[in-house]
Amino acid sequence: MKKLLCGLVLFTCSFTAISQQDYQFNQFFNDKVSFNPGATGLNDNCLGVFYRQQWVGFSGNPTTYLLNYHQPVKQLKGGLGISAFNDRLGTQLQQNPSSGEVTGVDGNAITTNAVRLNYSFHLPLGPED
Repeated sequence: MKKLLCGLVLFTCSFTAISQQDYQFNQFFNDKVSFNPGATGLNDNCLGVFYRQQWVGFSGNPTTYLLNYHQPVKQLKGGLGISAFNDRLGTQLQQNPSSGEVTGVDGNAITTNAVRLNYSFHLPLGPED
């Protein structure tokens, strides 16, 4: 049983793993909805467009685009919003089977595209004015 378990662990660890990484912005205080969906609709209609590019001049540098919009909806006693982002990270590597040479290819090894819908319920804690 121990040999089977050890073999299964070694077999599982032999695969390449790709993990997740959250996108990052320097001015996160301008993008409250991405970090706290409960902030959806707290202000009037709000449109946010963000762009970030790191390591300018390097191939495969991280690049992120984010677009979000949210607004209060009185009938729902809260807010509705939508966020869309594209995050590109890394360079693809290709190996020539005959020579074994590894070369970098312009492109992105990890690309994340997502669209999120947000809803928040706002519960008043005191008398409404």
